[in-house]
Amino acid sequence: MTYVRSHLPNVDLADLVTHLKQADDAQKREVADASPAVIKLEDTGRLIASLAQAVRCVSLNHDQLAQGHRDKWEAVGVLDDASNCLTLLGEAVTNSHTTAQSTAVLWSDESVVYARRALTQTITNLRDGSWTFAHGPQLDADVATRMNADLKLLPPE
Repeated sequence: MTYVRSHLPNVDLADLVTHLKQADDAQKREVADASPAVIKLEDTGRLIASLAQAVRCVSLNHDQLAQGHRDKWEAVGVLDDASNCLTLLGEAVTNSHTTAQSTAVLWSDESVVYARRALTQTITNLRDGSWTFAHGPQLDADVATRMNADLKLLPPE
């Protein structure tokens, strides 16, 4: 406590703890309300590619991290959600189920939530011009459209 107060004198610790608890509770509710999903391997591949592009988009727009708190935390949130989802999917893909028709991957409720949040925020930032791939607005619009189509592969909220 003394360390935090000496290095962050303007931080209201009680308020910080309250906000962290609220965010944790909100995430737990979001996961509890989500459903696991069985998604074809090909569609899982599309979603993995979209999540990787979300991470790339944040890295290309790293200057956003230096701007306001909201911009920084949105970018960090996309990185956190995408990396958590990709980690969970790595395990899920190794446990995929193959039938005569196709291979399916069981996505956990958490991975569905992480993917949905990372892609939704990236799509929003691409569409409103906050983030860009720096190859012109048409490419940004095309990527956002493809990500939105991939997002629809997940179960609805």
